[in-house]
Amino acid sequence: MPDHKIGTREQWQAARGELAKLEAEQAERNEEIKRKRRELPWVPVQKEYAFDTEEGKKTLAELFDGRSQLLAYNIMYGPDYTVGACPGCTNLADGFDATTLLHLNKRDVTMICFSRAPIDRLTAYKQRMGWVFPYISTYDTDFPWDFGLALTEEQAEQIRCRRLTRLSRRTSTSSSTARRRNSRTSRSTTERTSTRRNSVRDRSRPPALLLRSQGRECQRRRPCIGWRGADGG
Repeated sequence: MPDHKIGTREQWQAARGELAKLEAEQAERNEEIKRKRRELPWVPVQKEYAFDTEEGKKTLAELFDGRSQLLAYNIMYGPDYTVGACPGCTNLADGFDATTLLHLNKRDVTMICFSRAPIDRLTAYKQRMGWVFPYISTYDTDFPWDFGLALTEEQAEQIRCRRLTRLSRRTSTSSSTARRRNSRTSRSTTERTSTRRNSVRDRSRPPALLLRSQGRECQRRRPCIGWRGADGG
């Protein structure tokens, strides 16, 4: 367990007061962000889409299921996935239970999830996970690309190149820093050894180098996407 600062009750109260100010500022900022999100303009969906569902083909308007709002979450499950959907998306989708759907429906919201894999694989995965929400396939449609939910090979390659470039720079910087630290450590070993018997502090701070590696890639989650039909459908 890492060492932690120990203080008096008064010190804790003072630090907690400073933290409360930051929390209040963050709460105010969150309210501003929510307001700006609600003020974003609506964009009419001009293209006609046909999706595969467990009940057959449905248009985007039909997915609203008679309600004025459609809340859709994109689960990362591509046509070339062999094991199943993204573990992170799967874990999140486990929380979309019947109670959640019921409360959304009472607020005039229909909630669905969709993925790019064919409908038969989505249906099997839904049964395996015990999900109850409508699971829609966008397979063989332009929908994922029109709404920024999928990347072309060219776009994916550009992102990979940028990530590799950033990783290479981080690795180069870390290696250079490590070499400089090792050089300083080598030069000061004799001095530390000679003073170790007379200095308690040197005993508690051995000449060790800790390198921490970062993951090469973070899984990116897409936010929920909402549409609202002009005629409420």
